[in-house]
Amino acid sequence: MNKNILFLFLIISTSVYSYTPTAESLFRNGSNPDIGNSTVVGTLKIEKKLGEDVELDNQELRSAVKILVGNEETGRKFIQLDYKSGVVADSTLNKIHYKSNFSLESLNLLQTNQVETALFYSLIDSLLSNSSSLFVEFLKSVELGALSNKELVNKDQENLLRQYKFYISKKAKEEDSPELKNPLVGETPEDKERIREVLRSTYLNKDTKIQRVMEKGNFFWDFVGEKVYARFDGETHKLKKIVVTLPEGKVEVDCYNYILFNASMEFPEVIYFKDASGQMYEIKMSKIYVIKEKPGTFTRRLKNYEKTLNKNEEKNSEIIKPLFLI
Repeated sequence: MNKNILFLFLIISTSVYSYTPTAESLFRNGSNPDIGNSTVVGTLKIEKKLGEDVELDNQELRSAVKILVGNEETGRKFIQLDYKSGVVADSTLNKIHYKSNFSLESLNLLQTNQVETALFYSLIDSLLSNSSSLFVEFLKSVELGALSNKELVNKDQENLLRQYKFYISKKAKEEDSPELKNPLVGETPEDKERIREVLRSTYLNKDTKIQRVMEKGNFFWDFVGEKVYARFDGETHKLKKIVVTLPEGKVEVDCYNYILFNASMEFPEVIYFKDASGQMYEIKMSKIYVIKEKPGTFTRRLKNYEKTLNKNEEKNSEIIKPLFLI
């Protein structure tokens, strides 16, 4: 066990001094606590911003949705509740969206005409769930050369670690033999130098799309791709801005002033989402909470929502809402 700890320490210690975050680590909103197998619930109010000379009824300007992400051991689950006129109440519940496997693929959002919607749900999942899984899907669908952490693993270190684990398991079982050799101890000067070089290297290869930037005395991490640009706070890694360049225009997201909800969850006080046509939306979170649930509770919760929906005579009616909402 001590040798395992020593080995992992060697890997970590040699990585710290040349630390550069990866895209996957930046897009997971790591400032929030890990929610484990719990369910996170967020209620979003969305308002369409118009010029002073344009007048629309409130129900055409405002939308409201409640999003639940369940993290049971069987997989991540998703519920979205759509409400009428931007009012969250049992009587205004209009439609339920449910996926037993929460991903962009399951939401049918990997098509080229669904980039804005894919970006929105990747953003909300990251900020709510402390997860970058949807963002990794999103980046891989629109940005050539975007890599996950798994693809950035140093194969030499991974192989050396695998050999050492095998060696330790055999030693623990007292299966010692002349053929069993410690892979961290080289037999020749060349082997010893090769092992030292492997241990000096970082466990994750550098993500070439991540750049360290100093601007007006402030430190940032930037993700710079051909189609996607994102900026994160240099210390907290909080997302500040995303720009996705499409043939029809730029989609821009700006996150302002992260505030605390429910004593533990941070979320931007306001998010401005500008679609490719130039239409601006203001997104605000009105409530976030985490529920520690037992297995199967998420499905029972869905059935309760369905009972509430069935009481509304005009359920599943067509309502005006932003195009980036499913």
